[in-house]
Amino acid sequence: MPTTAQSERAIDKLEEEMRGVFTPPVFDKRRQNILDAIAPAQFNPNQLALVPGEVLLATLWPDEQTRPTLRWLRKMTKTKSLPFIKMGSRVWFDAGRVRRHLDKKFTVEAFSL
Repeated sequence: MPTTAQSERAIDKLEEEMRGVFTPPVFDKRRQNILDAIAPAQFNPNQLALVPGEVLLATLWPDEQTRPTLRWLRKMTKTKSLPFIKMGSRVWFDAGRVRRHLDKKFTVEAFSL
C-alpha cells in the first residue's frame, strides 16, 4: 500500500502532466480575470494588498515553469507554514509578508571554509 507521501507525489505528477492539457474553461476565465485585475508585472510586493492564492503564486513566481502548484500553497497554509489572513472561508495573502517569510525560513546562508 502506498504511503501518503507517495500518493501526494503521484497526484502532483499527474497534475504536472495534465497542466495545459485539460483545464476547465470556467477556471481559466476566472483565473484570467484575477490575473488581469492585478497584473504580476505591475504589482509591488511591498504594497499593502491582500491577494488570493493564484495571484500570490503568479506574483512571487512569474515563470510558470518554476511556479509551485496551488496544491502546494494550500498545503503550506494548512500546516500554517506561511502567513495568511482568513476571513470566513476565504484565505488572503500579503505578498510582501509571504516573501519575507520565505526568505527568512528557506534561505541558506553561505559560510567560508
